Amino acid sequence: MQKCVMAQLLSVLALSISHQLWADDGEMERMVVTASAKDQQLSTAPASISVIDAEEIKQMPVKDLGDVLRSSVGVSVNTGTGGRNDIYIRGMGQGYVLMLINGKRVSSSNGLWRGGNFDVTAIPVDAIARVEVVRGPMSALYGSDAVGGVINVITKQPDEHWELTLDTEYSAMTDGDGGDRTRSNLFGTGKLTDTLGVMFTAETADQDTWNNEELTPAYDSIEERNTKKLYTAFNWQVADNQTLDLDYQYDNDKVPLTNYSATAQREQKIERNTLSLTHKGEWGWGGTELMAYREKSAMYDYNTQYRLQPPLGRDIDEINTIYRGTAFVPAFSQDLTIGGEYHKTEVADVVQYPTTGGDSSEQYSLFVQDQFDLLQQFSLTLGGRYDDNQDYGERFSPRAYLVYNADNGLVVKGGVGTAFRAPSLYESSATFASVSCGGACNLTGNPNLQPETSVNYELSAMWHQPTYELSATVYHNRVKDLITVETWDRVSATRTYYNEDEVTLQGIEFTGNVDLTADISLNGNYSYLDTETGTGEELTGRPRQTANLKLDWHLTDAFMLYASGNYYGSHLNSSAERKSGYTLLDFGGNYQVNDHVKLRAGLTNITNQEPAKDDEDTEIILPGRAVFVGLTLSL
Repeated sequence: MQKCVMAQLLSVLALSISHQLWADDGEMERMVVTASAKDQQLSTAPASISVIDAEEIKQMPVKDLGDVLRSSVGVSVNTGTGGRNDIYIRGMGQGYVLMLINGKRVSSSNGLWRGGNFDVTAIPVDAIARVEVVRGPMSALYGSDAVGGVINVITKQPDEHWELTLDTEYSAMTDGDGGDRTRSNLFGTGKLTDTLGVMFTAETADQDTWNNEELTPAYDSIEERNTKKLYTAFNWQVADNQTLDLDYQYDNDKVPLTNYSATAQREQKIERNTLSLTHKGEWGWGGTELMAYREKSAMYDYNTQYRLQPPLGRDIDEINTIYRGTAFVPAFSQDLTIGGEYHKTEVADVVQYPTTGGDSSEQYSLFVQDQFDLLQQFSLTLGGRYDDNQDYGERFSPRAYLVYNADNGLVVKGGVGTAFRAPSLYESSATFASVSCGGACNLTGNPNLQPETSVNYELSAMWHQPTYELSATVYHNRVKDLITVETWDRVSATRTYYNEDEVTLQGIEFTGNVDLTADISLNGNYSYLDTETGTGEELTGRPRQTANLKLDWHLTDAFMLYASGNYYGSHLNSSAERKSGYTLLDFGGNYQVNDHVKLRAGLTNITNQEPAKDDEDTEIILPGRAVFVGLTLSL
């Protein structure tokens, strides 16, 4: 029935497109930067990109990036133990999706490599201007880890005029015990001098433990979580053609002691400090961008299952240092991008690296991308990246993309892209060992692993008219030497990682939006995913179908309502058992009282959908029905 409901809703969307009504045709003029590391128009950018802007993010209560991206085409969000969100793009999990903030990597996964999702909670919500999601490999520009795609959070920049905003939000579960969530944020921006601007945001958020005996009678359904975040950016206009940006980010994310299974407890926290300095210049021949970036994460990981390899609590440090330089040269109907990057990762962990106390990895890279304007309607993008890894040697990742922009609103584009992922430190280090098998064995690194590689083909068409937009994309991604972990035979004292021969992920994606009237708009998307390993098996934890639909109704200039639905289709759990999907329905609205006060309220998971109520073997634990209210004060 859920499938039928979503199919009917999508059919309504398709039929509505035939109406010629009022519209705002500025949507296709959105600018994005992730596909080429410079500003480009969304419709003609050489990649499949979705954009979520700040206004859309602020409509609903947001816990992390999983909540932000849940309605994006080609994206599936798995909500599991403790209520944590795992993000998949076209079937590739977070280990294959590169997370960026303003083009800078965010990563604590080499240190707290299992059971942590601190990277998707790192950025204060009110600092986000938009989120760009690139579906498909982007190693030609960004190197390792961009096999499945790229999530690039673009933050707000210092403004010419002073602005101060206080935002607070409260959400409460209607069933079970606890589960309340609060979030408060202070945001400010303005000019300190004629040439020096500042932006800052400070956020605190708390999530109480939620216990629902119908779902998890022996342990916490959703864990307690406390976060504090600070993000500040200074922009100095050094000269008419030069700027210097200094960014500082602080992230303190803590999960107090919680029962995460019937037999185990855990506690985790991270304190992350990130500092970056960026110089941008505009010259007679083009532009340059020079960046130095350092991210230091101090983590604590406590787990009662570490009895096999004590102590139960471990202190772990991870440091990422990156230097990157890029030059942009427009000339002779082409835009040339050329640059280089140095990336070093260091991990200090005396428990899981007992003989060395940690490990490190260095990588040097050179990249080039050139976009040619052919005739008046065609553009061809050719690019490639050369990486030299201290452990895995040299790797070259090319890509080619062709865009045809017709005069009647039609854009057809497609291409081929390659990507690679070097094994993580814990996967490949000969000195790494960690508790696994529920505390019954050790998981060790394998220095004989090969880097994972992929080749992706895609073709898409976008049709834009004054009252509606449509797009369709087909893709085929073949991943070789996929790194996975051995199945435990329930006897051996150790197990390790190995390379799977080949995995194929392919599918189709449809998106559409239509202005039904001057005040009512409807937008939706549908994705179908087919996965297959070298032995013909389907990958676990990936829904075959996802669909999203949202209706916005602006009753007045100050008052709007929305209703949305998210369908997560059937999938295999970790035991390769077929599980049914579910549909989430949300409703809410916001009211602009005056220039300084804005209110919002609504219901999430209206039908109280819970897969675990119908199937105790499911690995999906959803937050139950909740009511939320929010207030924004602007000065």
